[in-house]
Amino acid sequence: LKRFEDDGSLEDDLGVLELVVHGGFHRVELALRDTIDNFPYIPFRILLRLLVFPLGARCKPASDKCAHYVVRKALEPGDFRNRMTRDIFISNDPNDRTGILEIALEKVTALQDLELKLQRVKPARYFGSLDWLEDAVTKNVITDDEASLLREAERLTEKVIAVDDFDPVEFESNYATTN
Repeated sequence: LKRFEDDGSLEDDLGVLELVVHGGFHRVELALRDTIDNFPYIPFRILLRLLVFPLGARCKPASDKCAHYVVRKALEPGDFRNRMTRDIFISNDPNDRTGILEIALEKVTALQDLELKLQRVKPARYFGSLDWLEDAVTKNVITDDEASLLREAERLTEKVIAVDDFDPVEFESNYATTN
């Protein structure tokens, strides 16, 4: 609430506020319910549950629609994303893991309209493969430049996903060994 207030109570941030408040109240309610359920004396447990939750559990987490809205806004470059990530280190260095994330996000979001266009024409047998790009260029569905951009975005996406892909040199000791 304080950050929402400090940022000027922007309408754009209401989704985040709703997500946080509903999530927080829901977690508090779950913690209270779990605490009550841990009391060993059953009559006392029933009495406590009636006193604390006379109408039953009422707090629900934020809706999926709200969470989807916040995620969608956070993935779009702009003021909202800048406000939400202002205390997070963001790199544009292609040799840095976090930099690759940022570069891949920029490329993929820039190609979103092209991807939607291609979803309608891409044959199902090509999902998970880039072979269909040549067919799309040959059939004049996309240009060579668009195909290159899609390949680059796919390459970056694969690089981001390869979180367990390390060069064996990275595991070598940093200490000098003496014989």
